[in-house]
Amino acid sequence: LKTKLLLGENTNVKLGFNMTDEEHGIFAMFRYYNVGDQAYQHNDAKSYTMEATHVFDKNFYAVLKGSYSINERKQGNRKWMSDLRKYGDSAANNHSQANGTANGYRIFPVFNATFNPENGLATNNPYNLFHRNSNEKYQASLDLNYRIDKHDLKAGFSFTTNTVRYFNINPRQIAAAGFKNDFASYRDQASIRYYGYDWNGSVSDNDDWSYYNDLDNLTGNETFGDGPKKPTSFGLYVNDKFEFGDIILNLGLRYDSFNANTWAFKDVTKTYADGKFQA
Repeated sequence: LKTKLLLGENTNVKLGFNMTDEEHGIFAMFRYYNVGDQAYQHNDAKSYTMEATHVFDKNFYAVLKGSYSINERKQGNRKWMSDLRKYGDSAANNHSQANGTANGYRIFPVFNATFNPENGLATNNPYNLFHRNSNEKYQASLDLNYRIDKHDLKAGFSFTTNTVRYFNINPRQIAAAGFKNDFASYRDQASIRYYGYDWNGSVSDNDDWSYYNDLDNLTGNETFGDGPKKPTSFGLYVNDKFEFGDIILNLGLRYDSFNANTWAFKDVTKTYADGKFQA
């Protein structure tokens, strides 16, 4: 969707909007008996753009651009998606013989699939992964253009900032007997990896690394937060395009800066010192 606005004789503004909503399954041969247990993915993307041009006179004009976009993706078992406990819950999941374990009637090597004699339903190993990620981005730029004699002078800047989030877990073990609803259990038994979310998969900006301050004396009640990554980039430039007889010269200078804006090791050869995480 695009539109153009005229604000007086010297200024025009262009606005744009784009949206994508995509859903699809991911087929795996060893789950062909149970289509409902195939992996499922949902992608959602939106972007908004603005471009404003102002003409000061016949030799001088400026262009200001700005945009915002957000891209989000989820992937998991088609039936339960973000309802993590049901991946290994035998009441919700016919294919688990006991909470957190695979069905005992599953016979190898027939594509990990057979039939449960107790209920006649096809069994297999359900898709045991839930993943989500998002990237939120802001961009802005300003370009100045000036014509004097045989010189085309340009100068400007650009700025981009991102908010990146990531969450990945193997959730079947969450329903296992004795599983504790704490960070250590999610880390050790469910192979969780995340930032920008909490360990239950909810959006979180908490950035607390105190969990690593004393790894030898954990009580099990510690919390851990790895906030979203917010890399930024910035650029400045000047440029002069001019004619010199039959020769056209294009000279310029540009400065670019990138800041990952995240935790890093103070010394990669000494990641831990005195029982503390050195970041």
